[in-house]
This record gives sequence, C-alpha cells and structure tokens, in this order.
Amino acid sequence: MGWGTAGARAVRRALPVLLAAAVALPLAGCRGSGEAPRARTAAGGAVPETTAAPGTSGTPSPPAPAGTPTPPSFLVHAETLPPWGLSGEPGGRPATPRASSPAPRGGICPVSGLLVSGEVPDAAMGLRVLTVSLTDCSEDDRVVSGYPQLEVLGTDHRPVHVDVHHGITVTDAVDDPAPTTLRLHPGERVVAALAWRNLVTGTGEGTDAPVVGSALRITVDGAAQTVPATLDLGSAARLDVTAWYQAD
Repeated sequence: MGWGTAGARAVRRALPVLLAAAVALPLAGCRGSGEAPRARTAAGGAVPETTAAPGTSGTPSPPAPAGTPTPPSFLVHAETLPPWGLSGEPGGRPATPRASSPAPRGGICPVSGLLVSGEVPDAAMGLRVLTVSLTDCSEDDRVVSGYPQLEVLGTDHRPVHVDVHHGITVTDAVDDPAPTTLRLHPGERVVAALAWRNLVTGTGEGTDAPVVGSALRITVDGAAQTVPATLDLGSAARLDVTAWYQAD
C-alpha cells in the first residue's frame, strides 16, 4: 500500500513531462530536416514533385492532364550535324547557286534554223492580206533574201493552181519593198505580205469556180514547211507577194 501510493504520485508528477517530450520529438525532426511537409492527394498518396528546368523560376509547374502528348524536342546535338555544318558546302560555306541552262526556244526549230509561221488574214471590202513570218530559231545568224517560195494547198493537201505574182498590184495599201539580203540574229524575224481579192466572175462554175486554199507550203533552204491558212482566192486565183523585209 505504501509503494502504491508513492508510485502513483511519482507517475502523476512525471506524466506531463512525458507527454511534452512525446509531442516535441516529431516537431524537432521536421525542423531539423529543413523540408516542408509534402502534400497528399485525396486518396492519401503523395503528390509527385516537379523540377524546374534550368534557367527558369523555381516554381513547379502543375502536372499535365492525362493523355497530353509529349512536345517534341528542338534541341540540336552536335554529333548529329554533318562535318561541314548546316550550309550546303564543306567547311560551312554558303552553297553556291548553279548556273541555269539557257531556256529552250519555243516550237520545233527545223534544220535550216528558220521557222515559218502565219497570221490570221485581214479582210476588208473583198481584200485579203496575210502576213507570214520567218524567225531565226537557231543559235547562229541566218541570211534571208528575195521573195518567199510558196505553194497553195487545197483541202486535200495537194497543190492548187494559183498565179503567184511578185509585187503588189491588187491594192495601194500594201507596199512591196525591193528585194534585199537580210541578216537575222537569233530570235529576230523577217515578214512578207500576201494580198488577194475574193472575186468570183462568170457563172462561178467550171473554169469560173472559186479557188480555196487551206494551207501554205513555203520552201526555205530547200526544205518545205507548211502552215495552215485559209485563202479564198475567188475565180481569178491570183496571189500577190512582197519580198521579205525586216519586221518592226
């Protein structure tokens, strides 16, 4: 009985000290570590920590929502570069542009280097005027002289009888320059004018039947070239032609 009373008194006196020590130990451990308590989720798990990238503020970024794709990296590593860097030539020099080849000329250039072409005839009061061109489509100078050597082809592509006259007599509106020798540089051209009247005489039948051409065959340096052209030459079937002259 004596020990029980004395022991109970000792326990009662020591109990406040023991309780204070029990509370102080966890707090001292937190203060000694220097770390703040980690947050926990509603399920009781710890929220994962985030580390700020170098050069940014120390404030952690919020975690990305689930399913967000990872952004690509734009970092360039030296070991992935070619030995000459990012330029087009070794040594890091800028790439030198290559000289472009000359553009081919339009159309098909014949062996003679001279290409024939025709235009749509001008028509007024029965008078027709057609211009034909001769272009130097080669890389060298070409020489042209005299009058065009031509034939009129019918709808069957066969020659038709036409009186080809050098000089202009059917109109005063077209002048015939004197035949001369012309030198063409690459890309230059000369022209000649063809003039006629669509006149139908007599009955318009038999020998008076009008002559119609569908193309011109022009010979240049011994080689013939054909260009489409509508020539309603009438009953007279006469065609006036100028000499070649320099185009404006």
